[in-house]
Amino acid sequence: MLVEAYLDQARDQTVADAGALLIVDADHFKSINDRLGHDCGDQALRLIAATIKGQLHGADIVGRIGGEEFAVFLPGADATRSFLVAES
Repeated sequence: MLVEAYLDQARDQTVADAGALLIVDADHFKSINDRLGHDCGDQALRLIAATIKGQLHGADIVGRIGGEEFAVFLPGADATRSFLVAES
């Protein structure tokens, strides 16, 4: 998968650094597809991805890993930054 390749590349570049991997799940996403259709669901996924990207810095990576789940890799992030990104 493309996401796995990006995560591998980022990991290789930051082996000595701490980091965090966040898994983000969009709650109740199925109801968007069911009520409004898949086109609207696709738009919602793009909006979710853009919102997540808006919280990240240059080396951070976000990718969709399935359904309504996203992986966010924060190379070099400590616990405080990881928590702040997860909460935002």
